[in-house]
Amino acid sequence: MTGGRGVDRVIEVGGPGTLQKSISCTRVGGAVQLIGILTGASGKVVPTDIMRKSLKVHGIYVGSKAMFLEMNPVFN
Repeated sequence: MTGGRGVDRVIEVGGPGTLQKSISCTRVGGAVQLIGILTGASGKVVPTDIMRKSLKVHGIYVGSKAMFLEMNPVFN
């Protein structure tokens, strides 16, 4: 799909359990957007993988799972 160069952008919603995989599949100069944490609050990230690829990592907090579930009926 990307010819082996990696994806331009990853929208990461898993959290620490999947973050390192997202970093690994992102191209040099790409971006990882963190918008959720489904796998817990702690995990292992290798900072040199981010630096070696000159990745942009940006996180936003969108609320808790309880807040998300409370909000969903509004959109139905």
